[in-house]
Amino acid sequence: AQADGDRIYALVEASALNNDGRAKMSYTAPSVAGQSAVISEALRKAGVTGADMGYIEAHGTGTLLGDPIEVAALSKAFGATPAASCALASVKSQVGHLGAAAGVVGLIRATLAVFHGVIPPNLGFARINPQIDLQHSPFYIPTTSRP
Repeated sequence: AQADGDRIYALVEASALNNDGRAKMSYTAPSVAGQSAVISEALRKAGVTGADMGYIEAHGTGTLLGDPIEVAALSKAFGATPAASCALASVKSQVGHLGAAAGVVGLIRATLAVFHGVIPPNLGFARINPQIDLQHSPFYIPTTSRP
């Protein structure tokens, strides 16, 4: 990209993937163990810790089951990161769930957030799912754009 003079919006330092389907009723069912393991692996590969993170573009389906598992997995992977130090949001608050395209749209939003140096808001956020323990996590929900 540099040799061609193309604009570089962001650099993906590392990625990871897994599936713990054998341990569950369905390979598509979320689990804290599976998600925290893959998040921890990506952090390790990138050479960073949860304390280095300022923004997470979450899957954030808005479901009673998925969101608490995702936040618990992120919290576990982030370890002893200070409370309310990392923004947690999802593009689904703006465009809904786009099925198979949901991941790439989240990646695009995260890339643009890095490029512009702005944490995007979670639109329409009014109250947290009561199953999510946000107070004892490293996360906060941004409701307005911020640097």
